[in-house]
Amino acid sequence: MNKYEVGKRIIDIYNLFLNTMKAELYLQHEEELDELYELLQLDGEVTESLLELYKEILILNQQVAQLLQQLQSTNRKMQQVSYNSYAQATDSYFMDKKG
Repeated sequence: MNKYEVGKRIIDIYNLFLNTMKAELYLQHEEELDELYELLQLDGEVTESLLELYKEILILNQQVAQLLQQLQSTNRKMQQVSYNSYAQATDSYFMDKKG
């Protein structure tokens, strides 16, 4: 696989993740992405088309990082809401039993 094909594969994975917004999908491809990034190391001649590909990957990488942060934040909030709902129901149960 040449660098251009490697870059296109990274872009395909990123776009798939950005379109579905499912963290599990990103995690499923994380190892492959690591391997692809190793193959994409900047060495040797860098053509204009390859440089444009790198720029596109960088932009998508930033978007993916932001989306992952948003999903993690939402997940933490949902866990807190779930915990609070459970705690409040439990508290009122004990208050009813005492009262």
